Order: sequence, then structure tokens, then C-alpha cells
Amino acid sequence: VFRVSNRIGLACGKNVEITEKNLEKNVSKEKWNITHKELILHGRRVCKARKPMCEICEINKLCLYYRSLDD
Repeated sequence: VFRVSNRIGLACGKNVEITEKNLEKNVSKEKWNITHKELILHGRRVCKARKPMCEICEINKLCLYYRSLDD
């Protein structure tokens, strides 16, 4: 969750605690559990640590990392 949320720009922070606080601001409490699970699955299936598959990612247009690749 830390890596993926920072990479895509959903919540930026230098450590887990800061990222968690930023996620709490950006995601409603009702969506917290599902967002957590979806971020984990997205990181395992698409947004892999060493080789993210940006070209097949469904949210690449919103992703800070993907947009930085064009620079």
C-alpha cells in the first residue's frame, strides 16, 4: 500500500505513518478496507516494484509515475 499509493500519487509520504495519514484524508472511511485490498492487488498484478506494467494499467493516465515517464 505504501509503495503503490506513493507511486501513483494517491498519498505521498516518506514513511508508512505519513502515507497512512494522507490516505485517510483522500479515502473515505467507508472505502478504506476495499481501497487497501485493491492497492495490494494492483501492486501484485500490475504496479510491480521492479518492473511496473504501466502500458496495461487502467489508471495510468492518473498515475504520477506514468506521467513522469513522458518527461
